[in-house]
Amino acid sequence: MAKARSLEAKLARLRAIRNEPLSPPLLEELRSALRDASNIAVAEAAEIAGEAHGADLLPVLVEAFERFLDEPEKKDKMCRAKIAIAEALNKLEFTGEDFYLRGVRYVQMEPAWGGARDTAVPVRVASAFGLVRSRYRYVLPLLIDMLADEDKAARVGAVQALTSTGTEAAGLLLRLKARVGDKEPEVTAECLGGVLELMPGDGMSFVAEFLTESEVAIQEGALLALGSSRQPAAFDILKTFAEEHSGELQEVAHTAIALLRLPAAMDYLLTLVSDEPPPAAATALAALAVHRYDARIRERTAAAVAKNGDAKLRAAFEKRFRADA
Repeated sequence: MAKARSLEAKLARLRAIRNEPLSPPLLEELRSALRDASNIAVAEAAEIAGEAHGADLLPVLVEAFERFLDEPEKKDKMCRAKIAIAEALNKLEFTGEDFYLRGVRYVQMEPAWGGARDTAVPVRVASAFGLVRSRYRYVLPLLIDMLADEDKAARVGAVQALTSTGTEAAGLLLRLKARVGDKEPEVTAECLGGVLELMPGDGMSFVAEFLTESEVAIQEGALLALGSSRQPAAFDILKTFAEEHSGELQEVAHTAIALLRLPAAMDYLLTLVSDEPPPAAATALAALAVHRYDARIRERTAAAVAKNGDAKLRAAFEKRFRADA
């Protein structure tokens, strides 16, 4: 009981200093916390170090990570400390290739319902980004291996890390992965977004092909990838798709149009709200709610709802455009 109270006191102190400016006494306090035996206290201190850009703490962060490699399932359950440390090191732009090379391969199996599960996936993902940021020469083979990881989150992380390289080679790899597919639609959708970012020219028509997939989740991923691209060429593709579909797919298409943040896209959705009956007006309204904090769009949407005159649409507007919605 006393041990639990002691940990609570340490965490309370760390939370209290989270927003304080770094000073020599505060740095020393964080160094002490990073040397604590509790993985939870170390994780909290590491988060603070990363957010405060405490570069002076780099050596003790690496030292703490090393310490929790000893009996990790006992001393660092759920990889709490190691995850926070790896993420903090990225924020601090640490470039230790040896550290990240070990992290990108690190696995920590822990007991779970029905067997065991790997709790180190975020460590591998953070390490992958660290290698990309450090411009490690042989990062692509490592990321290709991660694309075959058993854990979905690791594969998604590998796609995101490949995208962050900004290279055409990575774009081609993501294009191949999208073609081959994945048992998890989320991974394929992430690939489509990466292709659009890295190969904006050819990528548009490539991603549009996935709108005809039989699996709805893939169609939705392609729609949102097109919307997130913010490319003007995506508007006509999304508009045509929305007009040819109804229900959930139409709603996702309208959301993708809203994500474009283009004047023509906003005008189109506002016209649907003002002139169309439900459900088209309702799904367009729901899409526009993405921008509910934009006073100008809120004002224009309110005018479109008033012009439509539908009571249910008005109620939906009041609900979706609330400040706390």
